[in-house]
Amino acid sequence: MTDKTLAPQRIQTGSISRRRLLQLGWGTVLGGLALPGVGSPARAENGPPRRSALGMSGFSVCEFLPFRSYRDNAGVVHTSAGYVDAAWFESVGLLPVNVVYSSRFLDGTGLRAELNADKLRAIARTANQAYPVSLDAEEWDASRATPGVPTLNGKSIVQNLVEVVSTFKQANPGVEVGLYSEVPQNTYGFANTTAAVHDKLNPQYAEVAALVDYYSPSLYNYHYDGSPGGDQLWARAVAYAIHACRQLDSINHSYKPILPYITPAWTDVDKTARYLSYEQMVFRLQTLRRLGANGCILWLSSSAKEPGSSEPLVLDPNRGWLKAAVETAYYSLK
Repeated sequence: MTDKTLAPQRIQTGSISRRRLLQLGWGTVLGGLALPGVGSPARAENGPPRRSALGMSGFSVCEFLPFRSYRDNAGVVHTSAGYVDAAWFESVGLLPVNVVYSSRFLDGTGLRAELNADKLRAIARTANQAYPVSLDAEEWDASRATPGVPTLNGKSIVQNLVEVVSTFKQANPGVEVGLYSEVPQNTYGFANTTAAVHDKLNPQYAEVAALVDYYSPSLYNYHYDGSPGGDQLWARAVAYAIHACRQLDSINHSYKPILPYITPAWTDVDKTARYLSYEQMVFRLQTLRRLGANGCILWLSSSAKEPGSSEPLVLDPNRGWLKAAVETAYYSLK
């Protein structure tokens, strides 16, 4: 993740619980199946069954999509002063994730960065336990290949990550906490050397893996060209990431949910920004589920624009990649 924008918080302590919203009903139309509209009265019996927050009894499509506008079923665009709130995402079946960027809890940058424990504890104490937290602690990643060697702050990357997760969990033990792309380490796609290198690297992060509640490998569209061959190469990265998570489980005698980060964004050879099609997103979600993931975290930079435009992106759950995500979330609960 590279989007470090400090934006209005969508998830508030007083938000209605996810389980209650799922009981109340869903706010879109999926493949001709009419569901209760957002903000309209809904009967509890129309809602999908409950599921665990992290997908162990289903496939959870989670999101961190920090945008100000969405399009409703009638095609009307609604824009708010802040980001679209958690209630709207839950009404279309997506589970919000509270992503906490390192700029909010570290002092300094790069290998000299140090945890500001007071800042992190304050964040943790106000975190809503209804939503998973994903900590982005990439500042020490220049040392990722040498996890036992001290960084410029005197602690190894493993020691730093252990301190971050432990501090958060001690301040709010009821929140489910993960780390973006640290356990297992990011492979940035898949190559012939990926397994040999990372099968040796990831076990050195077992102490960190023991502390998180779920794994979040990064499965963005690295080196993607929009072709079926590119889709298959992405699927090979998925298969390896699942293997790497279970390798850590084997070391720690655990079995934790796997929620990879994915994104609809990709860039073609002439540097044109593009989005996955409906079919390409369906392929990713189906592949994740087939290969053993418990869900995913759908992420997109807040600077993303409307296709072919300089206007900010409008979220549309009835079209393209977001429709695929909403449909998957709904039917995974049936």
